Amino acid sequence: MLFKEYLIGRKSTREYSSKKVETERIQQLKFAAKEVTEKIGSNLIGFEFFENGDDIYEKLEGRGGYSGVMIKSPHYFGVKMANDEKETRIKAAYAMQSVLKAAFELGIGTCWVDISNVPHSLELELAGDEEHIVNYLFALGYPKEKSFFDFKSKISAIAGINKFDIKRELKSEGSSRLPISELVYLDKWGENAEYETLEQWGLDELFYHLRNAPSHMNAQPWRFVLDNDVIKLGMLRPNDEANLTDIGIMMYLFEGLANEMGMKETWTIDISEICEDHGEAYQLVAVFDM
Repeated sequence: MLFKEYLIGRKSTREYSSKKVETERIQQLKFAAKEVTEKIGSNLIGFEFFENGDDIYEKLEGRGGYSGVMIKSPHYFGVKMANDEKETRIKAAYAMQSVLKAAFELGIGTCWVDISNVPHSLELELAGDEEHIVNYLFALGYPKEKSFFDFKSKISAIAGINKFDIKRELKSEGSSRLPISELVYLDKWGENAEYETLEQWGLDELFYHLRNAPSHMNAQPWRFVLDNDVIKLGMLRPNDEANLTDIGIMMYLFEGLANEMGMKETWTIDISEICEDHGEAYQLVAVFDM
């Protein structure tokens, strides 16, 4: 499945049927997890599959969940991290999102579960050893809503997208999401890039599809700086742990879209010092060579 199709069709599942996911499909997800683990480095992250969803639900009820409500599902997947540093958190979120996409392609519902506030002892317990913690978890199963994956009409709309549609959306106002023209800077932080600049760089369609990228509370904490032949990725409110998750997700989705459009590079994490612009704290965290 193309990334632009996934971005249009993706949706979190909050309610699951009791049906277990077939072993063959679980094995496919484990293979996807293995692939991204090898890409990032097994010394930093690993995956843990929890077959018995009831057991995890009981441990996390009242402690974790989505917007404070624990999600009940037949299974869960977690990412084990060797440390709690920013770079590791970003890479773990990147890895988790790759498995979420694989689950969607298999017709399996998922939903991020926030466990950032659970006791450290429980993070260790979920990891199964004393050398790692689990700080990223997602629910896994079949949605109760049968029409969940019926998004053919949305997907078919992609073929009809033209430059006028893209230009209109990039500048749109009144949406719950910021227009891309306010999320992409030219040369320096805070200098908004015009649509014509994105078109010159060949990035207009890329950012058009990235408008559908998810973020906690739809906060869109990312900013992009077009600087000569590189794209720098910045993060607002750099001490907010939820933003590290969103940055990792964005890096994965951006990279996948860019690769499909012929840009075969990958992000390089390069975390700078925290800066401030007009009273707003931000931090540059990664670079993408064009």
